[in-house]
Amino acid sequence: MKCLLCWRESESKEGLCFYHKESYRSLKEGYRRWCRAYGDMGERRYLERLLELPECGEWVKDVAKMELKRLKEGCDD
Repeated sequence: MKCLLCWRESESKEGLCFYHKESYRSLKEGYRRWCRAYGDMGERRYLERLLELPECGEWVKDVAKMELKRLKEGCDD
């Protein structure tokens, strides 16, 4: 099975390749750290802020966009 975000082979239950899976893990851990450091922030706002940061890597941005889409679709139910 191919990664949901690129052409590489998927290695996870999320359907992500190694690189996007690591980015997903980093993104989730970063959110917990961000909330501890700066106070509670909604996940959507966190993801939007990440996309604005030039320091943020492309794989993390790919995952952030995927998660924003998932959140948006979840609100439309």
